[in-house]
Amino acid sequence: MKIALITNAGGGQLQTCLLEEKFRSRIQAVISDKDDKNLEIAKSHGIQSLVARGETSSEFNEALSTLMNEHKFDALISFGFTRLFSAAFLASFKGTVFNSHFSLLPSFPGKRGADWTTNVLPPKAIFERAILYGARFIGNTIHIVDQSIDGGRPVMQSCLPVPYEYKKNELRHELFIQECRCLMQFALWLSDGRILISENEAVVANASFDQGWYSPALEEEWIKSFTPVNRAA
Repeated sequence: MKIALITNAGGGQLQTCLLEEKFRSRIQAVISDKDDKNLEIAKSHGIQSLVARGETSSEFNEALSTLMNEHKFDALISFGFTRLFSAAFLASFKGTVFNSHFSLLPSFPGKRGADWTTNVLPPKAIFERAILYGARFIGNTIHIVDQSIDGGRPVMQSCLPVPYEYKKNELRHELFIQECRCLMQFALWLSDGRILISENEAVVANASFDQGWYSPALEEEWIKSFTPVNRAA
């Protein structure tokens, strides 16, 4: 299974995850839509870095399609990525494109008009919108990408309770850790051929559901105990 990551975020999450060899070994390439920090990080870990250039959406999606076909990637995992995949691209790679979203979908999708918080904050300020709304749970969703915006079928979700008294930076960091754990566990399942996609659902073969904060449950002990602090030590 050849897995590529696509991101154009600041690079912190990519670096955090790639420091883990058991995750890094399952990733064949990192893609961005421009020359950025993510590509430098990929190169520093010995992972192929690729650019899908395109000023317009059409140009970008055509370039990405070319990369997917030329390198014969079996799956694409998007996180912290700010461009939309076209209907034609998704039709060509149906059931192989996944996205990690910083909320418990279907709450707080990254589109204007989804709820009143988008009148106050940018649609992509997902965490801030959830806090502003007063959500008692926040979380993360890895889902199949379809032609809707953040509306594809969930494959994995995590959640985190929001206490009445909280420190925003600490809460966001805890959610960041959850998303890293989900990304790493999902990549392992995907690499092992355990993500089963049908027309109406996506399931993890032989999954368990015995952890309250992750559904399906994390399996690898090193992922369960993972934190950036522990890794740095």
